[in-house]
Amino acid sequence: MIWAELQTASTGSWYVKSGENISLHINIMDIDSANMMGQMTPTCTGCTGFIATVRAVRNEQFFKEMEPGTDYTVISGVVANSTSGADITIVPINLPTGWYGIEVLLNDTTTGNQYFGWGGFEIRNFWTKLLFVQETSPGSGNYTATTPVFSKGGNIQLALMALQPPTPLTPPTPLPITSASIENLRNENYWPPLPVEGKITQTGSLTDGNIIGLFGDQPVQAKIMNLTLADDIEESTYMLTVRVTVSDGSSDVGSEIFRVSSYQTSFRFVPESKGYEWPPVYSNAENVTLFIEATNFDGSPHNLSNIT
Repeated sequence: MIWAELQTASTGSWYVKSGENISLHINIMDIDSANMMGQMTPTCTGCTGFIATVRAVRNEQFFKEMEPGTDYTVISGVVANSTSGADITIVPINLPTGWYGIEVLLNDTTTGNQYFGWGGFEIRNFWTKLLFVQETSPGSGNYTATTPVFSKGGNIQLALMALQPPTPLTPPTPLPITSASIENLRNENYWPPLPVEGKITQTGSLTDGNIIGLFGDQPVQAKIMNLTLADDIEESTYMLTVRVTVSDGSSDVGSEIFRVSSYQTSFRFVPESKGYEWPPVYSNAENVTLFIEATNFDGSPHNLSNIT
């Protein structure tokens, strides 16, 4: 088993700031040493002298493979002994913010054998949180989260929040948003997700809003972005990515998933108590019974003719 862990995180253990070097520790373990029921001790037999490097870097938020030498360089590491693992550094040249996946390559320089592993990290200027919302009453400026299912040609209200990530001693700090724009839209029913052009547009300018019920009883201030779907958009599941700029001129992206459908569906287990188990467990002699309900977007019932 080979996996990479971020070492020089800006805060916590999961992200670095834009422009910072990305230092990763490569853990290497004999597969028969892995213990699923307890802590694993990374020990690799005969790995001393192996060279660790990176074979590929992918921005998973944009589904783009980055180019070595153009977007980044790698400082490789050497395995010193059976328990040391190795340390490598990714030096960014043109790595945009987003979440990343990497392929780790371990080279046995004696035999020429190669071994592969994985890892990940994020590059962030700040957190960008997106939330699909609806106004509690017209003109109130108060919004609550809504089910992210919309009709063709429908209107969408999207709350935007920019936050300075927390530290062990400080909570997340809100940042003033000055502008926002649609970065991309991708159809998640294809692989890789298919870029979609011209099927969602921003209408009007950003407005101020208060999000109710997000963190207890305290309203959370946000910017509200109004969007409109095209009448001919395909019914499917989509990931929307929005770029947000804050008052110091820096920007970052946030992504959220929504669905386009002719109607909304929901289900619950029968008996309902099964829904409180996780995961719901049935014997091979039990029937699984679900109550499935469909409604139109105005809340009226939608008749279902077939369920498969």
